[in-house]
Amino acid sequence: MTDNRFKLSAFLAIQVSAHNRGIALDMTMMDFETGEDLAMQTNMHDPSFHSILAANNENADILAGYMKEAGFNGLSSEWWHFQDDITRNEIGLTSYLEEGVSLEGFTADDMGIRYRRKDGSFVTDTREAIEGTDYVFDAEGYCFRF
Repeated sequence: MTDNRFKLSAFLAIQVSAHNRGIALDMTMMDFETGEDLAMQTNMHDPSFHSILAANNENADILAGYMKEAGFNGLSSEWWHFQDDITRNEIGLTSYLEEGVSLEGFTADDMGIRYRRKDGSFVTDTREAIEGTDYVFDAEGYCFRF
């Protein structure tokens, strides 16, 4: 967060999170012999596109398999996040996370801001209204508020 790319709200839940409610945890795996963390596709809590389950490396897939076998569901945007959806449903929690999260939304990188559709593609070469605001998108998908 020190390079000002992310605001504190990117890491803190606006509502009470599944973690605060005791039904979610973030975890990785380590080598029992060396005590070293196993390599995953990103560091834990890296809020980038590379953290999504579709980008999982072999170690992240193994972790996801163990956790699913233990009854935990993953979150499509974070390889490290696992939650107990059965308990969440049994106690009637309706706010916060559902199983998986849409990729749709604004993303930022060093070049600017782009809008990713649910299918993972970016809006390009058009003018489009998103949530009531008009944006112009260039050929690479970077947008400008109109």
